[in-house]
Amino acid sequence: MTLNIVLSLLGFSGFLALDLPLLHRQRLLRGLLSVAASLALVAALWFTPLGFAILPPEWRIYGGYLGSGLIAIAVVLLAYSLFIEIPLQLRAARARQHGSSEHEMRAKLHLVMQGTYALCRHPGYLWLTILLVGYILVNDNINAVLIALVWSILNLLLVAVQDRIIFPKTFTGYTIYRVTTPFLIPTPGSFIKAFER
Repeated sequence: MTLNIVLSLLGFSGFLALDLPLLHRQRLLRGLLSVAASLALVAALWFTPLGFAILPPEWRIYGGYLGSGLIAIAVVLLAYSLFIEIPLQLRAARARQHGSSEHEMRAKLHLVMQGTYALCRHPGYLWLTILLVGYILVNDNINAVLIALVWSILNLLLVAVQDRIIFPKTFTGYTIYRVTTPFLIPTPGSFIKAFER
């Protein structure tokens, strides 16, 4: 398990480094760091040693099906929030500023506050939590529970540092966003806001 924890630390540290302002203009370095961090996390899951089963024998097959479904849903939501929703909203924000010079537009970092980012400030935390529950159900062993616990703690630390230190300095309007949008747990009002157009 030591290797898994080290790989997890490397992966989450890499994702934290992606948010550092000095890397915002370094596309190649950001891309390489993103791939390296992702590979470290995948390797941490892949090399999780087997442990004793946690589900009763009669639940195992259903746990595997349910876990696979949760993983599929979480992967789709993660991909949507990170790789589709952010670029689409940023493109729309740039289109609204068509009168600005190219230099001014590049200098501004836009804050995404709609869609899944209206549910809570860190929807990726929710999607990763769903993925980890699925991972536990599919693997059905105590070591899967331990790695999921480690990831949950590391992910909570990551979003707390982003929320309190990095994002307020990186995005104008983040202080207001913190007041109007829940941190991690969506509220009925944030659900309504997320689906408004």
